Amino acid sequence: MKKKYLLVVLAILLLGSGTAGGAWYWHRAHDQLGIARAAMARGDLRTAQIALRAMVRDRPQSAEAHYRLGAVQMQFGDPVAAEKELKLAQAAGWSNRVVMPLLARTYLAQGRFKEVKEISVEGLAPEEAGPLLVTKALAELGLKEMSDAQTTATEAERLAPNIVEAPLVAARVALARNDTAVAELKINRALEINPRSVDALLLKGEMQQAHGNYEAAVAAFTEALAIAPDAINIRLERANTLISLNQGQKAREDVDAALQIDARNPLANYFLTVLLVRAGDWQGADTALQKISPVISRFPRGEYFQALVKINLNQFEQAADAANKYVARMPQDIAGYKLLARIYARAHRPQQMIAALMKASNAGLVDVELLELLGNGYVQTGQTGLALQTLDKAARLASDDADVLSRIAAIRLGIGDAGGAERNLARSLELTPDKAGLGEQLVMAALAAGDIDQAAAELDKLRRQPTSDPAKLGNLLGLVRMGQLDLDGARVALEGALAADPTSIAARLNLAKVLAQQGRGADAEKLLLPLLDKDPANAPALSAIGGILLAQNQPDRLIALMEAGHRAAPGNAGLTLAMADLLVNTGETRKAYALLDALPKEQAALPGVLAARARLQQTLGMDQEALASYRQVLVANPADVETRRRLADLLGRAK
Repeated sequence: MKKKYLLVVLAILLLGSGTAGGAWYWHRAHDQLGIARAAMARGDLRTAQIALRAMVRDRPQSAEAHYRLGAVQMQFGDPVAAEKELKLAQAAGWSNRVVMPLLARTYLAQGRFKEVKEISVEGLAPEEAGPLLVTKALAELGLKEMSDAQTTATEAERLAPNIVEAPLVAARVALARNDTAVAELKINRALEINPRSVDALLLKGEMQQAHGNYEAAVAAFTEALAIAPDAINIRLERANTLISLNQGQKAREDVDAALQIDARNPLANYFLTVLLVRAGDWQGADTALQKISPVISRFPRGEYFQALVKINLNQFEQAADAANKYVARMPQDIAGYKLLARIYARAHRPQQMIAALMKASNAGLVDVELLELLGNGYVQTGQTGLALQTLDKAARLASDDADVLSRIAAIRLGIGDAGGAERNLARSLELTPDKAGLGEQLVMAALAAGDIDQAAAELDKLRRQPTSDPAKLGNLLGLVRMGQLDLDGARVALEGALAADPTSIAARLNLAKVLAQQGRGADAEKLLLPLLDKDPANAPALSAIGGILLAQNQPDRLIALMEAGHRAAPGNAGLTLAMADLLVNTGETRKAYALLDALPKEQAALPGVLAARARLQQTLGMDQEALASYRQVLVANPADVETRRRLADLLGRAK
């Protein structure tokens, strides 16, 4: 098309080279308008737009050029630019009766419904009044004045029964009143008037889409695009429907085509964001979101996707800001609260995580996933009682969901509720008897609960399964033998497990524990030190070697290992607390306090850290600081009996 345009220009230059400059100018302008008319007639809006822009630049007094450019801009979905051109057409003398219906549509597209309604049709011929009444009916729909809209639509059909827009607006009014039968009749009437009506095919597709008939909707949009391939709005409607059908590649083709026409189109960039999020391309999604940031709140899930993208880019503050905006705008969407909670969890801000989830709960928005998150929040803040109550509720809601019950059991094991974990795992295994891993978890839960016989019985069931992993079976057998106080049997089983899988960290750790209990500390060290060489912050390995080194009266070696772990994972609050406790036990109380004092703000606010800090402050004679820290602990966990006792003792001493 560009080549053709250049050939036309070249021809004009050659033909006009021997004439006066004014004649060449007039012929060029005249040809531009002719090109635009022909392009509009065949539906080639892009060529028409190029020609008309050249025309209004060369002949700004051309009323027709401004009018036609306004019509093209409107079809490209730019009502602001269209309004400007139409008003220039009016000023240049183009018929107000011709301009007004299209100008009213620009107001409509900008949501200026009252301005549309105020436009009078008095004195207009029926063929002029009909299109204007159509636009007024749409404005009344926008104002939610259903009765007025229906009256206006009926009048439009009466005055202009043969224009396709009249039955279409009647169809839209019917859809707004949930009368799909009448809407379908009106759409069919519009297609009788003009089988190639793009608007009728678009509305047909929208109606099918609203009723979940996605394949039929795609067919209608495709038919419309065959007539108007540059219609961005239709292409994006089809993309939206294809997204609903999980046909991401086809949807991406439509989105890319729309962006080639208008690279900053907000809806196209929003759909691009959705597709990139589904593909896990977080950086690409972030770039697309930046293009719509000024209007992001116009999209139902704009801030939600922004928060989701930002958390995956580890930009927690921006993620939290977007999620908070989304929750404020959509307070009945539980997904927003859960996303906000995950952001706070990733940012190590469990108290804010709990606050967000409680806000949802207080609004009556509760599901299993929210309760799981809330339970984890309570665990992180040391509120074990509330955690267990919350997990009980989650387990009741998920009584038939094996995966959820298994996850809840894992949380219970982490906080020492072995009995509850055993119950949840038994139910999970009952629901999915062939699911890998559940039997192992059940053995572990029974061991944690001290039910050695039950653990042995569950292990026997596992050993009868032909697909069982020898290394895992050996590790579990070693644990059962340890529970039965058969250290030699445990050592043999764990050595067999490690031989079956030399990479098994669990078998290596458990064998080291058995060797330590048998007085073979040097052999245990040989198993543990390679683990710490690979992962200096390996908490189970540090704990196991800690017992060995302290028993050998080698605290300096242990401190060195703990310091290496702390350097490798400075954000690990549990490791920091363990190191601080070790320093206190070796007389380095001030060093322990300095270690806790250096924690980031989010970790320093954790109840466990606050409680340890308060105890150190009290030991160091910093009574006022200790009082403040104990009170902070109680704000986060009012049921902490030990903290209440310490606070009372400190207050009594102050008197």
